[in-house]
Amino acid sequence: MNRYLPFVYAVIAAADLLANVSMPAMRFVTKPLLVPILFVFFLLETKQITSKIKTTFVLALFFAWLGDCFLLFEGLPSFMLGLGFFLVMQLFYIRIFSPVAMPSKAELLKLSPVFLLCCVTAFFIISKAGELSIPIFCYFLAITTMVLTAALRQNRVGEISYKFVYLGAILFLISDAFIAINKFVFSNSIIDFLVMPTYIVAQYLIVSGIIRELKELPID
Repeated sequence: MNRYLPFVYAVIAAADLLANVSMPAMRFVTKPLLVPILFVFFLLETKQITSKIKTTFVLALFFAWLGDCFLLFEGLPSFMLGLGFFLVMQLFYIRIFSPVAMPSKAELLKLSPVFLLCCVTAFFIISKAGELSIPIFCYFLAITTMVLTAALRQNRVGEISYKFVYLGAILFLISDAFIAINKFVFSNSIIDFLVMPTYIVAQYLIVSGIIRELKELPID
């Protein structure tokens, strides 16, 4: 069954993208199904594995699902709740991605261009966020840290797991940047549409990368 779930995920994702364009009401069905499909896929693929990473990752997916659900609704309270749930998810991801040993100076130096790009993007958006600048700053600080910790997995996990998670983290940052640009800088239908494809691929890559890590290096 589990080998068919990526296909099911792709079908639901395509239906959600179509609904986003032409049938917005359908998204109350399609979007809340995305993370649960990944959740079942993750559990089936790792059912023989016991690990602290597995437990933490399940919690991360739960908060991602809550974030997805609340962001379906219009209005500032729902947006802030969705943002808050995704912030919790980011913190769990940071915990999972963080290396056990302190990174070397060479590793940190190599990441400086990524860090600079994240900072420039964040400060540009924060400058337009008005009274929401503090929560947006906290969120972008978390997602920037998530991208950096994903990058620091290199040579600490298998190559495919590293690439999947790192690319997923970058796409997650891009997706959130699209949301923020569309909400605080200028509204654009293309940018609004691109939020979901980047998010959908990001979550799938992160889930697949963590599955590979657990299969290669299970941690009790």
